[in-house]
Amino acid sequence: MIIYVLLFILLMTPAGFCLISGVIRFRSRNVDNALIVKKRWKHIRRSSFVLMVSWLAYGFFISSYISSHFSLQSILAERVALKSIALYNFPFFLYLSALGAVAIMPLAASFVLFLFATAWCEARVRRETFALRGAVRLMIFEHTHRMLPYALLCVFIVSGAAPWVIAKRTIVQFNLPIALFILAVCSLVYFKSFGIARVFLKVLVPINDGVIEQRFQELSSMVGVKAGNLLRLRTYGYPYAQGYALLNGDICLSDCVIDGFPSEERDAVIAHELGHLLHIKKLIAKHFAVYIACVLAFLFLLPLCDVYFSDSLAGFLSKFSLVYGCLLLMISMNKSSRGYELEADRFSASAVGEDVFVRAMERLHEINLLPRRFNEKGRENMLHPSLEIRTNAVMQSKQRTVNDKDLLQPQQ
Repeated sequence: MIIYVLLFILLMTPAGFCLISGVIRFRSRNVDNALIVKKRWKHIRRSSFVLMVSWLAYGFFISSYISSHFSLQSILAERVALKSIALYNFPFFLYLSALGAVAIMPLAASFVLFLFATAWCEARVRRETFALRGAVRLMIFEHTHRMLPYALLCVFIVSGAAPWVIAKRTIVQFNLPIALFILAVCSLVYFKSFGIARVFLKVLVPINDGVIEQRFQELSSMVGVKAGNLLRLRTYGYPYAQGYALLNGDICLSDCVIDGFPSEERDAVIAHELGHLLHIKKLIAKHFAVYIACVLAFLFLLPLCDVYFSDSLAGFLSKFSLVYGCLLLMISMNKSSRGYELEADRFSASAVGEDVFVRAMERLHEINLLPRRFNEKGRENMLHPSLEIRTNAVMQSKQRTVNDKDLLQPQQ
C-alpha cells in the first residue's frame, strides 16, 4: 500500500510543482514584459525537468517490478529448452507488451494533468482567458507526434519485452521474429505519428480561405517549391503561433498566424515552411536514424552487455557508453536541426525580404512569450535557434549581399 501511495505522489509531483511554481513566480502582474518572458521560460524549463525525473523514476520502478514478477526466462525454463527460441516466445512477448502499455497509462494521465497545470499557468501569466481543455488538446497534439515513437519504445523497455537475448554460456541468440516485429512497429509508428495524432485529436482542418490559399500557391510557385495543401492548426483561443511542413508537402499554420499576422509576415512564415520542404526528407531520415539507434541500443545492445559483462565494471561502462552515445546523437541532431532552421530562415528572407522576415519572427516570439536567447550565456540546446541567433544570421546574410552588390558595381 505504501508503494502505491509513493507512486501516486511521484506521478502527481510534476503537476503540483508546475502549479506551485506558477503561483509563486507570477503572484503579481509585472510591467516589464521581458521579465515576464524570462520568468516564464525558467518556469517551463524547471517544470519539464521535474516531469522527466518523475518519468524516469517511475519507469525504473515499474520495469524492475515487471521483470522480477514476470520473468520470461523462468517461464521458458519450465516449458521448453532454451534452444527453442522461435515463435514460441511470441505470446509471452505480446503479454508483456500489453503489461507495459498498461503500466505507462498512469504516466499518460500524469502528463495530461501536467498539461492542465501548464495551461492554467499560461492563463495566469498572460492574464487572458481561454479554454483550458482546448489549450491542453493543442499541447497534446504538439507533444504526441514527437513523443509517440519514444513512448512506444518506453512500452518495450518498461515491460522488459525486448527481443530477448537468450544466452547459453558462450552462445547468444536473438529471437529474430520478435526483433523484426519490434523494429517494424517502431518504424511504422515513427513515420505515422503525425497522422495518428491528427486523426485522434482533429486539430488540423482545411483553411477555407480562398485568398490565403491562392497566395500560398503563388508563393510556392514563385520560390519553385512543390507544395501540397495549406491547413489550419486550431488553437481554441490559446495564443500560439506556429507552422509545420509535413513529409507529404502539406503546410500547417496555427490560428494566430492565419488570423493575427499581417499578410506579408504570414508570407514569411509560409516561405520558411516551404524552405523546409527542400530538405525535409533528409531531416526526417536523420531523425529516424537517431531514433533507430536508440531502439537498437536499449533493446538489443544493453541485453548483450548483461550477457557478456554481468555485474562487472565492464558491463557498467559499456551500458553507460551506450546511453551516453544516444544522448550525444540527440544533441548532435538538435544542432543539425538548428542548421536546417537557419537555412529555411535564409530561404524565407530571400523570398519576402529580410526586414519582413525579422518582423515575423519577432511577432512569433512575442505571441509565444519566448526569450530572445534561450540561455543567459547564449548556449543553444533546442531544436530551433533563439531569436537573437536567427535575426543576426539573416541580417548578416543581408549585409553580405549588399557588400557583394557594391563590389559588382563598376568603379567610377
